[in-house]
Amino acid sequence: MTSNGSTPLTFTYDPINKIDLDVYLPTNDTIQGDRVDVDIKSLPALIFFHGGGLTSGSKKDLYFPKYLMEQCLSKNIIFIAANYRLLLPLSGIDILQDVETLFSYLSSSSTELVSSLQTKGFQLNHERLGVVGVSGGDYLARASIVLPPSKIPEKVRPKVYVDLYGMGGDWLLDHWIKAKPSMPNLIGTPYDPTKVERILADVQQGKEGVKSESPIQVGGDDQGRLGFLNHWYKTGEYVDDLLAEPGLSRKLELLPYEERFEAIPQDKKWLLLPLEEDRLYPKTMIIHGEKDNLVPVDISKKLQKDLESLGENVLEIQAIYPTEAGHGLLDVGRFPNIVPIPEITEILNRCVEFVSDALRE
Repeated sequence: MTSNGSTPLTFTYDPINKIDLDVYLPTNDTIQGDRVDVDIKSLPALIFFHGGGLTSGSKKDLYFPKYLMEQCLSKNIIFIAANYRLLLPLSGIDILQDVETLFSYLSSSSTELVSSLQTKGFQLNHERLGVVGVSGGDYLARASIVLPPSKIPEKVRPKVYVDLYGMGGDWLLDHWIKAKPSMPNLIGTPYDPTKVERILADVQQGKEGVKSESPIQVGGDDQGRLGFLNHWYKTGEYVDDLLAEPGLSRKLELLPYEERFEAIPQDKKWLLLPLEEDRLYPKTMIIHGEKDNLVPVDISKKLQKDLESLGENVLEIQAIYPTEAGHGLLDVGRFPNIVPIPEITEILNRCVEFVSDALRE
């Protein structure tokens, strides 16, 4: 196996469910700055959770953040991209189990990952990990800093958390739980109702197999799973499937926003990943476009407000809300062309510096 910055090492972190992760290592061409003059270089890592609405996507597809990965490697930060099981037929319970399994794997000293890195002169410093969640992947990134120590041991709990236009901050908005007669112009989310209905029918009949990836390419993913973002926007049933509680959204939409969380079944509240007042949270960077109509910016602003309310229990918070950015930091003024906002490189560089500083403290 080789890793040259573009070709990763691939490992199975969950052999039972056959879920893989990719590891990108610094090379002589990418390493800069303070090099470690020992045989084994102990390096921090940033863990990337892909987007796709929790129903689609992959650790390596059209939306893989290549520039972010390359900049991390240039800072001597290992870049890890992890798959996870997708919604339908599974629920959020299974996805959060994957987060727990992943961090257990990364903390172990007796894995193929450890031995393979050693042969290449590297060691993963599992006490200096960071997470970045993109869109739906933010649900997993947030989980890694919110789940209790019984699930994510303190020694591997992330030291820095990056929310890139993430979905994990507020599932109780009307955007998710109210049925709507029409859909907005959702850039990059093709919708084939026939494929969506076929998957739903297979789920109901127990014929839909468990998926740990459904790579997104130009035109969407082959299975049509990305279309669930449009489907759920229209039906307002996203939370029903996330929590495996059919009919829940129809009850929640009748309540004022402030009363919705208490109306969630007690044994399912934890799946919404609420913050706790007596816990410490890592340095956090939030990046979300003001004109995102797929994942409202209000979700990230609530995360910022919730973290700020915890005072000294949060080490640091930085937030960037580009005014002309839609989902994926795309320039809404250039639609239908899929073009990033002009300042995207500056923003990502700032993000990498934030991560690097946090992981080297």
